[in-house]
Amino acid sequence: MEFLSIVDILLIGGGKRMNRICLTGKILRNALMQGDQERILTFLLETETAIKNRFTERRRIALVPCLVYEANRDLVQFLTTKAMGKTVVCEGYVERSSHQNNGVRKFRTDVVIKPETMEFVR
Repeated sequence: MEFLSIVDILLIGGGKRMNRICLTGKILRNALMQGDQERILTFLLETETAIKNRFTERRRIALVPCLVYEANRDLVQFLTTKAMGKTVVCEGYVERSSHQNNGVRKFRTDVVIKPETMEFVR
């Protein structure tokens, strides 16, 4: 497995909210909650892409870092306790951010998932 930037998958509009991404994949482990009042959930989604040309077909696995803002209590409960290994279809947008760490600027790219679009298929 390799870790791909979301920019490799889909980025429209130069990182602004003029983008839309639809993902299907398996949640690798239960989500982690950041912030008690804001209910921000983070998890990794494993997606698979077929790369084809005239002669061969390869499968490429990407680990997509996802965020869910303001999830309802039921979704928080499910994602933090029972989501590992479940396949989900969801929609969201690409968000890029940066921060300083010991004087070095670090960049991060995530997919912000709209909680109302999450549909578990298995």
